[in-house]
Amino acid sequence: MTPQPDDDIGEQLRAAIGQFVRAGRAETDTLPPAYIETMGFLIREGPLSVADLARRRQIRHQSQSATITELRALGFVDRSADPGDGRGWLIELTPSGTEEILALRARRAALIGQLSARLTDEERQILARIPGILLKLASP
Repeated sequence: MTPQPDDDIGEQLRAAIGQFVRAGRAETDTLPPAYIETMGFLIREGPLSVADLARRRQIRHQSQSATITELRALGFVDRSADPGDGRGWLIELTPSGTEEILALRARRAALIGQLSARLTDEERQILARIPGILLKLASP
């Protein structure tokens, strides 16, 4: 979809970022989105309960439990007793899981670097400013 000059900037950004993210994921992701999202929360936030992961992902506890079972079978996560809840478990990334997420991030960054070769020098200068602008928009 090509944005029209009179389109709202918010809609243009939403559409362009969405298309860019989907194209990047199609090129780089080797795991299902549920695995990547779960592992992403764990690498950013540290060990979490299944309930906390389900809330963050906005899915049912049972669905998150199934994802955890699959990630444990792959050796990407493990569980340990929750010191704050004697009946609960905390889910954490294993070294293998951490390595997998870091490798995914590296593949995504490399792809963006490769794609930026299509740009003019001026466009690359603009692109270099975009992360700071988006972070400014995202801050409270």
